Amino acid sequence: MIKKIWKDNFEMMAKEGAGVISKEDIESVVEMVVADKIDPQVFISNLEVVIAGYMSPFNFSDIEAKDPSPTASYFDITRRAPAFPLWFYAAYPDVMKWFNEWQIDYARSVNFDDYKLGIETMRLFGVKEADIEKEVVFNKEKQYKPRYLKNLVQNYKNKTGKELEAAVEKFSEGDIYAGQEMLEAIGTESNFTLIAETTTKFYLELERNYSGFFTDKISLLATAGVLDAQWDVFSGKIKPSEILDIAKNTATSKDPLLNFIVELEVKLLGIDTPNASEDIIRKACEEQKDSIQGAIQRTKKEYKGEPRTVSDIKMFMNSDKFNQIKEELGIKKGVKSLFFSTPVLIAGFIIAILIGRLFGVLGVLIFSGSAILGIWFALWYLERPRRKLSVIKIISWASLIAWLIPIVGLPVSLATLVFGEQLKERKYLILGFIGLAFTILWGALGVYLEPM
Repeated sequence: MIKKIWKDNFEMMAKEGAGVISKEDIESVVEMVVADKIDPQVFISNLEVVIAGYMSPFNFSDIEAKDPSPTASYFDITRRAPAFPLWFYAAYPDVMKWFNEWQIDYARSVNFDDYKLGIETMRLFGVKEADIEKEVVFNKEKQYKPRYLKNLVQNYKNKTGKELEAAVEKFSEGDIYAGQEMLEAIGTESNFTLIAETTTKFYLELERNYSGFFTDKISLLATAGVLDAQWDVFSGKIKPSEILDIAKNTATSKDPLLNFIVELEVKLLGIDTPNASEDIIRKACEEQKDSIQGAIQRTKKEYKGEPRTVSDIKMFMNSDKFNQIKEELGIKKGVKSLFFSTPVLIAGFIIAILIGRLFGVLGVLIFSGSAILGIWFALWYLERPRRKLSVIKIISWASLIAWLIPIVGLPVSLATLVFGEQLKERKYLILGFIGLAFTILWGALGVYLEPM
């Protein structure tokens, strides 16, 4: 993201023809200023000092401008050498001042001669005689190429031991590079792919294990987005309704998840990098669409469930303090237990009478225990962080044949009912009621056929 901000704005500068940077040097300059962690705001302030009256294309709306670095004002038009590009004066004014003073001091020394000065200068820039012969030292504007200016900066650091004036203060609130270092540490490509991976994980977990809670695709997408942006949501930086609007606008597109994530990234990166305009962020997100798509596909293929993702969803879905947000997102309300569900109690009472008539008190105790076991197992399995939908499906469909053995049919049918109620899946409720009904009828038939 940081590289995109620099690149886009350098391209704007090159296009406007202000002489700040040559188009052929943009890629190398971006790598250089990012590696040295040059603060874009200080860079612009310096540039406006170096070029009096210059209006930057950078957009820092709603952000307090930073003061130029101390040596930026040292270089008025009389002290600027045309061989050095303006971007270098703005990004490295302290290096330029050091180099200028080094030349003056050398010229005043008793050992001065033009040839020696040229040799020492070549050493500072890392220029070799072959480079001069091949004419590769300067660009088309007759200015030093970034690779040689980079050597000058490194020599400044080595010889002075000083930090660069225009660099961000490390680990400060204004350190816009800290986030990129974190991404590299956790092994993701960029902030674009990090958001894509995280949102996709929430989406997959919700789709696999909570699909019955959502009224439609819009609700599912929005919930995944809210969970990814939870810190911004809970801190008030973004409203759930804003994420819901993004879901509404993308749910019917050709690739809903991809388009939702791209639009979500525009919103979230706008919060994280307020110094960049929405147009710049949107352009960056669109240009990263292939990387975002790759992250989505990779996550879909590799994601098997993660404790952190499962835990976040479980807390959000089960906690009453998020009821207002869940209602706004269109999430259906669930029930925590079926022990006091009227249909289950009635069915259990009927079955208890039938079994008691057939097997006596011991039978009532055994079958009551099996009923409790079925309900407990279902609730316990739904709490597991790595539960599999395939297991739930197998148990639910098994209720259609388990009734042939009532002591098995009862817990399986009740477990299926719990799955249906908790996951808001109508098909599981139907399967559970069918299994329970046949268990009751089969038990009743056994009682009826039993000799008096």
